[in-house]
Amino acid sequence: MHYVLDVQALELVGRLVEPRAVDLTVEPGEVVGIAGPPGVGKSALLRALSGQYPARANQLHVLGVDALREPRRVWESVGYLRGDAESFLWRLSARENLRQHAAMKRMPAATLDREVNVQLRRMGLLARSGASPRFFERDDRLRLAMAQAWIDGPRLLLLDDPLHGAGAAVTEQFVGTLDQWLAEDPERSAVITGRSLRPFINLMTRAFILRERWLAPIAPHALP
Repeated sequence: MHYVLDVQALELVGRLVEPRAVDLTVEPGEVVGIAGPPGVGKSALLRALSGQYPARANQLHVLGVDALREPRRVWESVGYLRGDAESFLWRLSARENLRQHAAMKRMPAATLDREVNVQLRRMGLLARSGASPRFFERDDRLRLAMAQAWIDGPRLLLLDDPLHGAGAAVTEQFVGTLDQWLAEDPERSAVITGRSLRPFINLMTRAFILRERWLAPIAPHALP
């Protein structure tokens, strides 16, 4: 079986819980939701899966790459968004932030500017792309974060509490954009974490609750 994610005995920590081992596999085309209260390790899990966090595991393969040996390559291959933390540079414009992010992902120079324009247009930010995100409302900063996550054409999206503090309009846009992205390629997959995942339940193929000691399966429609 070919897995998008193949995680075996990943040591997962949280602010409010003791370290424990987590197993998780995700097949191509799956959308997996992981809900849980603050402090149980949801963000730590996605940081480990995206190559941003030093991980300890028996096995941690992401898109066929060994994340324990090549975390940078994993980070370049996935799309990642964290809804409750922003990583924009205020001294740069929205366009410049997006260009820098794409360059860090090693997007080919020949296609970089075209893809930046595509994402800015998709998110409705093209007219404001010369302004710093410092002057954006919260919802527009989330739209810019969406553009960052989507810009390098990833096969896997890792979305950490993506709708944290989002208004109704951007929530609808986010879910619609994710649905469209998934429909464009049946091999694309996503893992979404959050305290509440109700807006995503119609897209999910499987769901879990991350508890103090284990990852417990749950029907998507039963998610908080």
